[in-house]
Amino acid sequence: MTDSGQCSMMASRTASADQVALCQLGRRQFGLNGPWDVTCVPSTISRLARLLRFADRTSLNLSRGGGRKLSCNFYSMITVGQITTMNMHEANLSPDKNMETAVRSPDYPNAEAPQWAAVDDYFTQRLAPQDEALSTALAANAVAGMPRHDVSALQGKFLALLVRLTGAKRVLEIGTLGGYSTIWMARALPEDGCVTSIEVDPVRAEVALENCRSAGCADKVEIRTGAATDVLPELRAPFDLIFIDADKPNNPVYLEWALRLARPGTVIIGDNVVRGGQVIDSMSTEPSVVGVRRFTDMLASDELLDSTALQTVGEKGWDGFTLSVVKG
Repeated sequence: MTDSGQCSMMASRTASADQVALCQLGRRQFGLNGPWDVTCVPSTISRLARLLRFADRTSLNLSRGGGRKLSCNFYSMITVGQITTMNMHEANLSPDKNMETAVRSPDYPNAEAPQWAAVDDYFTQRLAPQDEALSTALAANAVAGMPRHDVSALQGKFLALLVRLTGAKRVLEIGTLGGYSTIWMARALPEDGCVTSIEVDPVRAEVALENCRSAGCADKVEIRTGAATDVLPELRAPFDLIFIDADKPNNPVYLEWALRLARPGTVIIGDNVVRGGQVIDSMSTEPSVVGVRRFTDMLASDELLDSTALQTVGEKGWDGFTLSVVKG
């Protein structure tokens, strides 16, 4: 939040060149020779056309109902959310080889993963159904080549409930990705609330910015582009809720800054700490595991924090998060 009390949107001035490079990479990866057709919900068509206006002039014809077509410059299309590929023969694409499906591959495979995902789907449909803006955000993230590291819908709803339960007005998110979790939290804020989200990748920041606009919550979001270690010292304390979901090797550094930017009663969440059970391997040299173990030791030893950890299973596989509150 700025000194004037209003959220502002920030994105790197060099994003356009990076976006073009990303689109060219995607074109090579998918081998797209266009034009080819897809069917979409009309608003999804226009949303993705706006978002991917920076592509490398690969032609893609998008079919609306009644045969109406909309042309835009696009580098790839995927089968995700409300988007289904058509006429893939013309594009010389195979859905198994080249197309990403809407089903998330667990980060840590397990024989029970399909059942976990089915249970997630059962509760998602009843307790955390996604509207079109959230579904389109995931689709846009995938088209932009982002990894499927977004929180699940149920986890997004959990974050939103935490915002409401704590009465948070100022939320800090370390690691924006494409803004999916940002949208969940921003929508849960009061009218004068703001999520400040930090993203190192300018392309992802641009996509997240457009996702928030499409979801109608841009006035409650501030996206800071840059390395979190550079951006965090520039922020004004205190924040009411802090969500740490970035590169795990730096989790200890992010926790140190979270404490500096907190107040008594601030809630701090650390995501992806179980890592398929790898967290208990004291001999691991994997940087993310080492970072999470140091992070956990800091939670345990800091007298200012009261913390717990929960394991989770679901569409993302076996993982978990820490939940801490800053003592008074």
